[in-house]
Formats: sequence, structure tokens, C-alpha cells
Amino acid sequence: MCASLPKYDEAAVVSYYENEAKKALIEMKRSQNKNFGWFAGQKLGELIKTCPEWLSCDGIVPVPMSKRKKIARGYNQAEIIAKEISSVTGIPVMKDCIIKQGGYREQHTLNAAEREKNTESFLPAGRDLEGMKLILCDDILTTGNTLSRCAEILKMCGAKAVYAAAAATARRKREE
Repeated sequence: MCASLPKYDEAAVVSYYENEAKKALIEMKRSQNKNFGWFAGQKLGELIKTCPEWLSCDGIVPVPMSKRKKIARGYNQAEIIAKEISSVTGIPVMKDCIIKQGGYREQHTLNAAEREKNTESFLPAGRDLEGMKLILCDDILTTGNTLSRCAEILKMCGAKAVYAAAAATARRKREE
């Protein structure tokens, strides 16, 4: 079976999801420490400032989380990263583009096929994004299903380009 191509145009990440970065992201997901989110957002912002195409974006869209989960955690880690990117680049954060309806399992507990199905919980928020260039922001890029689904939604709403920015990415296992 062939994997589908991502719906975002380019991607940038700060580190691999391993060692200290993995530990820091897990702490952030457990509401214990936001430092890696601030650090990753700062580094992504500095990188974006060197890329004219990215720096000319109209907004930064954090991947949303369900209301229930955001209340339990106290924050959305993708928003922390997005806000820090914004503070470095001056590109505004746009939290009203995509919504996530609850009732679905956490992505890290699922295999690749289940992750793709699970992204159906992301829906357009009804905002017109005609002609906009956007940076879609998340904490971890693993299979790419979440960022692809969200990029697809943004493009359905009129975005002409969607770039993906994440704090970390999983190393791809090489097929033998």
C-alpha cells in the first residue's frame, strides 16, 4: 500500500522526537513544563525569518485540541509553539480556522491507519481563507496524518499555501 502525499507544501521541524526532546515534549503534554514549546517556537521563528516565502505568510494556525482535553491540560501545546513563532516573526496566530470535535482517541495510541481515520475529528471552523498563505503548527510530526488533514481543511477554505511547522518529528524507519 502506498502512503498518500502530505497536503501541506513544506515542513520544518526543530528536532527528532527522541532523547531530551522526547522527554521535554512528554512533559509538555502532561502539563509539567512548557519550556520546550517556547524553545521550539523560538527556533522555528528564527528559521522562518530566513525563508522569505514562509515569512510572508498571513497567519499561524495551531492544530486544535478538543475543549475537554484543553481544559484538562490547561493549554494547547501547539498554541504555545505558535505564539512563540509569532513573537519572533510578527505573523499573527489564527485559532479560528479549524475545530476538533472530541470523542476520538489520542493519536499516539493508534497505528498509522487508525491515525488517518482519527483525523476526521478535525473540521473547518467556517472562516474564509481565500488566497492566504498559512503556517500550520503542531508539537510532533509522526505519520503526517494530522498535519495533512488540517492542511487539507485550510486549503478547502481557500488557503493557497500551507506550510507545516513542528517542534519534533519521528525518524522514519527504513524499509528493507
